[in-house]
Amino acid sequence: MSDQPQAQEFSRALRRAMAHRGVNQKMLAAAMGANIGSVGHWYRGSRLITPPNADRVAEALDWPAGLALVLRLRTKACADCGRDFVDTWRMGKALYCSKVCQNRAHNLRQRGGKAALSQRRLSRETLFTETLDAFCRSCEPPGICHTPECHWQVSKLSRWPLSRMTAPVLPVFVKVRVVA
Repeated sequence: MSDQPQAQEFSRALRRAMAHRGVNQKMLAAAMGANIGSVGHWYRGSRLITPPNADRVAEALDWPAGLALVLRLRTKACADCGRDFVDTWRMGKALYCSKVCQNRAHNLRQRGGKAALSQRRLSRETLFTETLDAFCRSCEPPGICHTPECHWQVSKLSRWPLSRMTAPVLPVFVKVRVVA
């Protein structure tokens, strides 16, 4: 049993989606190319699925609400700047939205809080991040980047998670009814 209420909430939704489509854990693992043990963790709610894996599950089950749920469950506020970000770390324990915020917090800790950045620099960083987020939203509305060759993904400046889905998933879960 997990102490993460987010993992339990996703687990309940995943069970309903799988039951509605008549899919078991083994079938889902095969359709998305994942380990059955990982699918079992998500199914039991012992681990919260990462956004790239949620994208694969959503495509395999034709369940876009699952991806939206994971993005909502993994959205948190940055401990440094306060902006919302999607935590893509496997354990879901990220505190900062970017390397810039992480470094700023580290510098403040190292120097006893005396190394504050100028307000001008902070506002430039905020403006850049907001502009980049707006650009990514216009290109990829669901919240996951599907373009690995995008300049912002290559330069690691985008805070949006990159989808690991490379090939379209074939419709595996088609029920065939034999009429005699």
